Amino acid sequence: MAGTGGLEETQLVGWPLEIPEAGTDEVGRLLTAMQHLVDYLRETSNVATAIAGGELTARVQPRSPDDALGNAFVRMTEYLTEMGRVATEISAGNLA
Repeated sequence: MAGTGGLEETQLVGWPLEIPEAGTDEVGRLLTAMQHLVDYLRETSNVATAIAGGELTARVQPRSPDDALGNAFVRMTEYLTEMGRVATEISAGNLA
């Protein structure tokens, strides 16, 4: 895809994508918004990797109440933490 500056590779091989410096016009504002999105997805990917490795204290800070991905991460880590607590209780013989 012409003009994407590596965008298609980002979908496949991590986060090599860097958005060029932005100006103050419409294109510059779009590039700034794209960089914020890339930064957020990079951060979220790092947290997902940590959680997959068993680090349930890793957290994503939702950007707003409407941040579906960030809020899903909050709910997921809360649930996994609770399931870990339950598993610990069961392994200790507490079946109540």
